[in-house]
Amino acid sequence: MDLPLHVSGRTFKSIGQEYSIYRDKLILDTLVHKIVIPFDELEKVEIHPPNVLILWKEIWKRRSFHFAWKLDLADLYEHVAVFKKTGNIKIYLFTPENPVLFKQYLEREIEVYNRNKSRSA
Repeated sequence: MDLPLHVSGRTFKSIGQEYSIYRDKLILDTLVHKIVIPFDELEKVEIHPPNVLILWKEIWKRRSFHFAWKLDLADLYEHVAVFKKTGNIKIYLFTPENPVLFKQYLEREIEVYNRNKSRSA
């Protein structure tokens, strides 16, 4: 059974949603459904202040528009922005209990995943 390595529990800021880091993926358990993002699909992870204008600057830099999915109260609180390489929705914004710590855990697990993947290749 695949157990999460880190879980950000359901809070007011996350509108009762849960965000979990596994060995090979990120799962955003929303009120509607679970969004599974394999580490192979992740481009980058950032911390954003409570201002969605930062997102629009990023989209402008890329010179292409991609839908962003704001999962909770990310406009009002410091939050995590996850950028995917592929898909219709390439940017997910969400507010874990501690965004900085969540980002650190996620980046560490991505690094371990990539190191293990390169060893097995």
